[in-house]
Amino acid sequence: MSWQAKLEHLLRDRRSGSLHLLGRTVHLCAEMAHAGAAPEHLVAVVERLQQAHPAMALLWNLGQRLREQAAQGATAAELVQSAQRFAEEVAESARQAVESVARELPSGASVLTHSAGTQLYELLRRLRELGKQIELFCTLSLPGGEGAALARTARRLGMQVCLVCDLQAYGVLKQVQLLLLGADALCLDGLVHKVGSAPLAYLAWMEHRPVWVLACSQKLLPQPWSEELEGEAPPCLRSTLPQRRALYDCTPWEHLTLVATEQGLLSAQLLRKQLLALTPEKPSNRGR
Repeated sequence: MSWQAKLEHLLRDRRSGSLHLLGRTVHLCAEMAHAGAAPEHLVAVVERLQQAHPAMALLWNLGQRLREQAAQGATAAELVQSAQRFAEEVAESARQAVESVARELPSGASVLTHSAGTQLYELLRRLRELGKQIELFCTLSLPGGEGAALARTARRLGMQVCLVCDLQAYGVLKQVQLLLLGADALCLDGLVHKVGSAPLAYLAWMEHRPVWVLACSQKLLPQPWSEELEGEAPPCLRSTLPQRRALYDCTPWEHLTLVATEQGLLSAQLLRKQLLALTPEKPSNRGR
């Protein structure tokens, strides 16, 4: 398959998580450089992927990194090396965040998840290595239905797991001890993640259930939430009926409890202050 065909596939991918897409983007850049692509072409491809997946902070931050280095005269090979270093840094940060949650999550805890991603899969494997059993509830996570694959993995790992329809999750929330979410970005207004995360986190907040987020510092996105970040989901039904096709929503910081990064499990409000300190000129859209 040519790199052009691989690019088109990445542009259309609405199932893979941001860590997986980052790795494939870096491989694509390496293939392009090997084929003789100029530095500006690598930057342009990353920008196209960033526009196709607007909520994924890892692609935003990779694009910013490569743009700055290309402007300073970096060669295509140097840009690839930089992208590979960034991917390695992200992988290590994500691993440390998973380790923090695996260590702190008590054995026997009942946990509800929404959507799926590399860090959630790695967390399940790490829990098994530590000999910890949890009761896991996975939403189907439409559109996409990636929660089913997460549930199948949990069952293969010997965990007690139950797959629930997305709307059933509101009833399940009253039975569990914790809502655990992944992250596509942590913006000035809160957590950007699969559509449906925000109302689940709101109900968890109302029910006094903690909401934990698996992330890493490279997923910090120093900009406010906007409609641009909603992305576009595949149609939920083949029909001429009008359909709401948002793929992501934004959970306000006040509905989050702890965020796992390479620094450990941090208070959501502390992480928010760190992000605001980095970008004092970018006001939040919340509360306007």
